[in-house]
Amino acid sequence: MTSGNIHIELDAGLRDHIRKQIGDKRRYKNASEYVDALIRQDMQSDIQASEWLDAHLEPAMQAEESEFFPVSAQDVIRRNQNR
Repeated sequence: MTSGNIHIELDAGLRDHIRKQIGDKRRYKNASEYVDALIRQDMQSDIQASEWLDAHLEPAMQAEESEFFPVSAQDVIRRNQNR
């Protein structure tokens, strides 16, 4: 994998938070390692969300056309107001 530089600007609060996460006795050696870990977590979260959505949509995708019935937007609103 090739690496490169990206310049970002952070407010003081975010810079202070990064400083608290890096150092000799911390989990990350430098800001790059910390940002890499955050991005990888975000990517994993995206994958998990996609897998969850696929799993929940799969039954509908496999259902017979006869299992579906028309509903209006008003029906959906009414149903959700009763929850």
